Amino acid sequence: DGLVNRSELEGLLYTRGLRCDESTLDALFQIVDTDGDGTLDKEEFERLIPALVAAQARGSAPCKNVRQVIV
Repeated sequence: DGLVNRSELEGLLYTRGLRCDESTLDALFQIVDTDGDGTLDKEEFERLIPALVAAQARGSAPCKNVRQVIV
């Protein structure tokens, strides 16, 4: 359907080696889901993934520093 729900995001992060705890995943989703519909559309998703990949490449822990990574 072109949208990513929380469960799908969790699976995607896991495959990238990012294991976030439940509260961090909730916070991450809330920050990026700017329209509050409970899913990530293309624009929201495209904002999230490059930020996570860049943080991971820098050696930071994106799941521990979620607000710094996305903002």
